[in-house]
Amino acid sequence: MSTNPQSPPHVAPKIQRIAVTGAAGLLGEHLITQLVADTTVESIVAIDRAGASSIRSSKVTNLVADLSTANLDQHLAGVDTVIHLAFD
Repeated sequence: MSTNPQSPPHVAPKIQRIAVTGAAGLLGEHLITQLVADTTVESIVAIDRAGASSIRSSKVTNLVADLSTANLDQHLAGVDTVIHLAFD
């Protein structure tokens, strides 16, 4: 701990719950691999209409869904951040 009165206090990192669209694509797979390794990430909802992400982890919940028609409310409940990588 710093003795400098101008230093901000130490703040523990916030545990994140993240959703990733386009999860089965090249960018999505790479990002999810990085998120799984991140200790501040508690859970990941991997969403893709083409199929499930190949990443296997207790942190990852796969959801096969088309963003243009799916009701994602229940799947995104409690999610802190959505990373949108899906494209057509």
